[in-house]
Amino acid sequence: MNDHRTMLVERISEDEGLTGDLGGDAADALRAWASAQATQESESPMLTDALVTQRIGMIRTVARAVAARASRESIDVVAEAQRQYALVRSAPDTTMAIRTGPISSPRRERRTAKPRWWQRLVFWRSAK
Repeated sequence: MNDHRTMLVERISEDEGLTGDLGGDAADALRAWASAQATQESESPMLTDALVTQRIGMIRTVARAVAARASRESIDVVAEAQRQYALVRSAPDTTMAIRTGPISSPRRERRTAKPRWWQRLVFWRSAK
């Protein structure tokens, strides 16, 4: 492992924002997963430095997304991080966004039907 790869792995262990608002055992487990995964990627002699940099960036993004989701709902952070990382690595486009929550469609404003021109004429309406 060269100096560049070592520096990338050390950044993960020093990154305070990696786990966000997540605390306790879940934060420790997520940080340990990210560190172990980064070490594994950086020790691979088959990967170029650019690819290692990209994959460690993916690991950091996945860890942040999982931490954000885990602070809202109860999930197994390591299993979810592994699943998300596998999805990102298998994606044909490496710029694939990681979803951190359900996507909601914007609400359509309900408009009341506008009366037609002949309905607006008062004397044509029948009085009841």
